Amino acid sequence: MKAAAVKARFVAYFYANFTLSLALKLLVRTVLGKKITGFPISIDNPKYARNAFYFNLCFVFDSWARTVHFEPVVKKLSEFLVTLEMEYGFLSNVSFKAKLPYLLQSILQELNKRKICNVGIGSSTTHLKVLRVSRDPPPVEDHQVPCFTPVPKSYCRDQWDLTTQQVIPFIDGFNHVAKIAAEADVENNLVKACIQNLLYYGVVRMISIFRYSAEYATTPKLRDLLENVEFQKDCMKYVAKSSSALPSLRDVLAVYGGFRRGVTVKELCVQLQSHLQHLDMRKLVQYGVLSGILRRVHEYPVVLLEESDASPTTISLPVPRPQITPRTHLLRHIHAHLHANLAREGNHERTTVGSSLGLTVPDSRLPGHGSPSSSRSRISLGVRALSSQERSMDEICVAVGCSFARLSAIMEADPSVIVLRK
Repeated sequence: MKAAAVKARFVAYFYANFTLSLALKLLVRTVLGKKITGFPISIDNPKYARNAFYFNLCFVFDSWARTVHFEPVVKKLSEFLVTLEMEYGFLSNVSFKAKLPYLLQSILQELNKRKICNVGIGSSTTHLKVLRVSRDPPPVEDHQVPCFTPVPKSYCRDQWDLTTQQVIPFIDGFNHVAKIAAEADVENNLVKACIQNLLYYGVVRMISIFRYSAEYATTPKLRDLLENVEFQKDCMKYVAKSSSALPSLRDVLAVYGGFRRGVTVKELCVQLQSHLQHLDMRKLVQYGVLSGILRRVHEYPVVLLEESDASPTTISLPVPRPQITPRTHLLRHIHAHLHANLAREGNHERTTVGSSLGLTVPDSRLPGHGSPSSSRSRISLGVRALSSQERSMDEICVAVGCSFARLSAIMEADPSVIVLRK
């Protein structure tokens, strides 16, 4: 089949001794500069001359071609031919057999052109589709935000499994994974598996949490927006508040040009208020990240151990501490500040996952939520989960269940903690 300039054709082989021991097994061989992928079949029946009928439907590719994504198609089409042979004698009957070359030629053309083909003979029908086989996507994290990409029409929501169908309505490009799991009332690991599956098929992409206090910087791809007319139309349609009143290219470029390190989204909204009449700032940032025009400037807290040892705000916790590292000290420091305030706050503050980021999660979704003891357990869990490697402020907020403003206040109050932005 034609994939990455692969020139292919169908060859139907009718072997006897060759297929006898290889029936119902996928076979791939490279001979004479070609790679042949086949699925030998043996149909046992006394009506045939040898009490069995053997055939092997093969796809032929260039020897350098990657053919793993065609293997399911070869197998499915071979099994469909078995059905046709058992019902109509399609392969053994001379009158039907004459139609086989035309059938294979039409399948070849459809798969090369559209990567999809519907085959119907009589009352029997099968659907063939070539799916791209790629590497597994990276693991999905709680703080990441799934955002839909322009998906092909062939991806229908009804084709997904029931759990994915339950999760999809809560994917809006702004809810992070932990919030989606809470609102969809689906176990967190199942949501991650569903989103990872959507990532594999290119239906969604992962971006960072949107905050008005976040910083973004432009990339060289901003020049493409200035020069590419189709890019401009797509951008203005995406970022518009209303489809009936599209923003001007001048306004879009003015806002994108204002993003730089040290300037938050909130400050930019104030500075460029006159350009935002027809612009949705959240969608503009989202489109910028998805298209590569913008990149998020993340905050990473770092502890200076020499100063932190003498810091009066450090509170020792009765937890196992095999070795003090800058990261474990920072997380125990966060834990201590939050733990000290839980008893005083009680039920007045019901910290939900990512609440500081403008994402409201129903309290009922968090088991035991609202009680100081359950909050301590959740914070301890977050500390243990984050203590092994460097994490951004967004990750810590979601894992610990702390607001970004509160976490920032803890960082700023401790002279032994510095925040790196990169």
